[in-house]
Amino acid sequence: MNLIPVSEDSLVEPAQPDLPEPHLRPSPPAPGPSLRSSPPAPGPSLRPSPPAPGPSLRPSPPAPGPSLRPSPPAPRPISSSTPDKVSEATKKQASSRRSDHRIRKLKEEMERLKKGLLREKRRADRFRKTLQRLRNPKSKATSKINKLKSVRKAAATRQSVVEFLTRDENSRLLPGKKDTVTQNKVRKQRRVLTKSLKELYKEYKSNLGSEHTISYRQFGRLRPFYVTEPKASDRNTCACFDHENVKLLLDRIHQSGFIGSKSISDALVQIVCDVKKKKCMFRQCAKCCYSEIELAIPQNTGLVTWHQWQRERVCSEGKTFPHFVKRALTGKWEDLLKSFNEKLDALAKHQYIWIYQVEQCRALKNSLQDHEAVVHMDFSENYACKLNVEVQSFHYGGMMNGQYGHI
Repeated sequence: MNLIPVSEDSLVEPAQPDLPEPHLRPSPPAPGPSLRSSPPAPGPSLRPSPPAPGPSLRPSPPAPGPSLRPSPPAPRPISSSTPDKVSEATKKQASSRRSDHRIRKLKEEMERLKKGLLREKRRADRFRKTLQRLRNPKSKATSKINKLKSVRKAAATRQSVVEFLTRDENSRLLPGKKDTVTQNKVRKQRRVLTKSLKELYKEYKSNLGSEHTISYRQFGRLRPFYVTEPKASDRNTCACFDHENVKLLLDRIHQSGFIGSKSISDALVQIVCDVKKKKCMFRQCAKCCYSEIELAIPQNTGLVTWHQWQRERVCSEGKTFPHFVKRALTGKWEDLLKSFNEKLDALAKHQYIWIYQVEQCRALKNSLQDHEAVVHMDFSENYACKLNVEVQSFHYGGMMNGQYGHI
């Protein structure tokens, strides 16, 4: 094997420029001279010569070259068929989104400022009222006086409603011993309304509306607890014969839709000038003595049925006595309207006398002296005498003698 002598000068490599640091992993070393030690040069010395200076055993920095990291994919070229308007539309959408966002932010800020302004206004109002109260020490006393006035006015209104609803023409007192109502440990005898609450409210406004102005809802609230609507068990066994016949006719006409109200008072208002004048109610007024209620009844309406109380004479065991029965009558609408006007004309006088008696009785009650009293009596009949021990034939045979008296 032939050895080629190598000189020291040939082992010195030229200076290399500074290379950048590698990105990922070091590249393989660049080709250069062999790393093996060269054989000793021939000479008389037996010791091996020190190794000639050579390249460093450390791996040389990698030579500059392409990076091993995969390069990002190149953007795809836009097709030549896509118009330039696509980019403009995208820009417009982005700008519109930014403007919408700004508008929303501005609206939220405006709402926040409005709430703050309202809060500050309320604080300013409180401070102003406090300042006025401190400057004017009489305002507190004035407010107390106004409060007392309002309380007194409310109490007067309530008292007026109670007095109006407890009138004998507006409600009737139940005579039963058990017909009582208790509320808050206050026991009262029940009274039943004789008219609807709406009709009573109209009369209250016409009579006392100038002094006490209240709504229908408040009128219902101020009704006393012992004045109630009539129930099915509250049978009126003392109804007026004339009033009931007119009411039956009026209900039948109202049921057919030819008249708007079922109130007898409203019907009387249509045929007289003034319900409080005696001459008008006695049908002696020259202006209204011939007035009647005229209804636009269509032709060919056929027959109509209505009910009336009638007085009949019954003979029994050689005795004749009057008997009242409720009969169903059938006829034309003209007959019903004629009967209604006749009975309403006769009822006007009866209504005036009844209202006048009630008003006079109320005036006597309100003007009582300390040494005076009012006694209200009712005629009672068919009271029977009872024994502690009775035979069966005496109890069920009707052998008891009836007693009559005033209670």
